Amino acid sequence: MHTSTILDRIEIEPQTGNVAVRILKQIADESGQVLASQIHRTSIAPKTDLATHMAAVNAHLAAMGYPPLSDADIARINAATAIRL
Repeated sequence: MHTSTILDRIEIEPQTGNVAVRILKQIADESGQVLASQIHRTSIAPKTDLATHMAAVNAHLAAMGYPPLSDADIARINAATAIRL
């Protein structure tokens, strides 16, 4: 079995300025066939320290047995937080 985390969606909520992040937690067999997929969400409020927030998200994923989001995924989230209204 193989577990993975996939950055699935980033949305900016114009009413609040929050950035909503949706992550897929997946379990696949040795051939890559996805056996289970669950959604994990987090919301990032304006003025939140992104590094601290994402460290907590990655720690939570690890506690559930999933790998952390990649540096590239965190960079995408950081870019979205930089352009919010």
